[in-house]
Amino acid sequence: MIDLLRIHKVYSQGKKTLHALRDVNLHVESGKIFGVIGASGAGKSTLIRTVNLLEPPTSGEVVIDGQQMTRLNKRELRLMRRKMGMIFQHFNLLSSRTVFQNIALPLELEKLSPEKIHARVQELLLLVGLSHRAHAYPAKLSGGEKQRVAIARALATAPTILLCDEATSALDPQTTRSVLKLLKEINIQLGITILLITHEMDVVKAICDNVAIINEGHVIEEGPLSWFFGNAKTELARDFIESTFHLNIPEDYRQRLSSQPFARSHPLVKLGFTGMTVNEPLISQVSRLFEIDINILSADIEYAGGVKFGYLLAELLGHPDQYEAARRFFIENHVALEILGYLTELPHQ
Repeated sequence: MIDLLRIHKVYSQGKKTLHALRDVNLHVESGKIFGVIGASGAGKSTLIRTVNLLEPPTSGEVVIDGQQMTRLNKRELRLMRRKMGMIFQHFNLLSSRTVFQNIALPLELEKLSPEKIHARVQELLLLVGLSHRAHAYPAKLSGGEKQRVAIARALATAPTILLCDEATSALDPQTTRSVLKLLKEINIQLGITILLITHEMDVVKAICDNVAIINEGHVIEEGPLSWFFGNAKTELARDFIESTFHLNIPEDYRQRLSSQPFARSHPLVKLGFTGMTVNEPLISQVSRLFEIDINILSADIEYAGGVKFGYLLAELLGHPDQYEAARRFFIENHVALEILGYLTELPHQ
């Protein structure tokens, strides 16, 4: 459906050159939701805008449905862009037009009859749950409602691709979840391909089938979501994954924590589980095999891409040789183990 081949994008700023994209190769399958995640300035927005040639690449090929976009004339490019809707972080609605009129705008530009426009807009209002707001102006809408209008407008010409440029970044968490749910429903009902860029791993985890990480213009990792969470190789990818989990060390434990072991101390560890390990009774096996006590302080286990994964925060209570044996066992069984520090024992222990 979407193929970016050896894409480079260079901007000139006086005597300086800025490499926004560097040899980017990306394949988005038809009917899938593909997420591209990266920090601010990584090249995300430039990448998504190369797809519809709002930002023509300096070199490389953009191929949509077998069509090489950079080789099309103006008329052919305009026709191809009809197949691609786009939604933005800040909605871009016209304040002087009602919800109905904003959605109708692309259809008016296509010179459809008033009857066809009315029927199509009513259909889209129903799809995004805004039939009751048809005659409201943007100033009277919530952020979530504005984004739903923007989604309906992007779908007006029945595109096969929807490009989402930080579509939920201006929304609160609850509204973000409702908009992501809507995008997933649109993907399923209409079979539309969605390319979504974001700086939030929670967004990717919620709806994406595949994910790529971009950093300084390079795509540094890419794969199915279920594979990605269990096989991320780069530190940046692992940082993004861990950002979706919330394992805080309790304050009373933090006060007792030291970076180095000492007499009568024991380790505080973070254990990372993926699809191949999260259903195994490894905690009880370690406790039984090595006669070590494991006190779980907190856990965060979730699903993404049909795979369960997550982290545990625990203290290991025993002798140093038992700690080492437990550490080796966990690693041999594909459990990531990080020693966060060493805890002094409480007086009653």
